[in-house]
Amino acid sequence: MEICLLKCPACGADMKDWRHFLEKSELDKAKPFECVGFRCGKRWSEEELKQVAENGTEQQCAD
Repeated sequence: MEICLLKCPACGADMKDWRHFLEKSELDKAKPFECVGFRCGKRWSEEELKQVAENGTEQQCAD
């Protein structure tokens, strides 16, 4: 299982990954990544994060 330490592209804070939780709201299904930063709080979809990654922002992953 791959564990990714996701950082918010907007502010650099850690992000929560809601994809594996049983009880999901419609927002969690559409944009499962949530910034936990005090100033940002933005939600991201997988497609948005892929676009950011293609443009040069790195995400740290470890097995």
